[in-house]
Amino acid sequence: MELQHNITFRKKDKGWQYIISYKIDKIGVWKQKSKQGFTSKLEAKKAADKMLDGLKEELSNNLSLNSDFSNITLREFYNIYIANSQHRLTASTLNNFKYTIKAFDEIVDIELRKIKTQDIQRCVNALYNAGKKQATIETRLAYIQILFNSAVKEYNIILRSPGDSVKLKTIPWKLSLQISLAKHIVLPIIGIIIVLNFTTLNAFVGRVISLPVKANSVVEATVPLLNAVFLLLSGFVE
Repeated sequence: MELQHNITFRKKDKGWQYIISYKIDKIGVWKQKSKQGFTSKLEAKKAADKMLDGLKEELSNNLSLNSDFSNITLREFYNIYIANSQHRLTASTLNNFKYTIKAFDEIVDIELRKIKTQDIQRCVNALYNAGKKQATIETRLAYIQILFNSAVKEYNIILRSPGDSVKLKTIPWKLSLQISLAKHIVLPIIGIIIVLNFTTLNAFVGRVISLPVKANSVVEATVPLLNAVFLLLSGFVE
């Protein structure tokens, strides 16, 4: 394949503009790339040459892609990926892929090579608008990224993943700290208290973890710590 092209320059709006007309081989359709606002014709020429180099590189990259999958849609690729990978995937992972495809239903019938970052971003925004939890949305995006990364690295269908630049909402650091403290400090302590005081495993658990105090002492010793933790959290949350 050969990139046929011609470049023209003209003055426009008190500056210079370049127009690149190009097509692939004789059977291709003529397309154009243009840009204006250059202070001189020389500056416009340098920019046009850079754009032309980019077009040639894009053509070269596209020629290296797997032509067997040139028109494959996301849904079709998903089916191929699962068929070739299910022997090494857990039931939980397979379910996550199923839910992910459903979450991105708006774009599953679009050809992989035509899916843009803004298409994925639109689906992610829709999940937020539907009230989905942050963790759920992060999981869905992670799994759709697995598919796109496989299309890049394993199947050579696309050059890069359109999901790389998708933006997620960030959790405020205060809320993140609150969740971390609750998960790693408060909940384990509550779990120990429940096991030692309300189950028949009291003596057994006590011996296993070698607590130096009795169950009642654990409760008494823990209450001030819990109060301190919640005071700390309340100070962080406005």
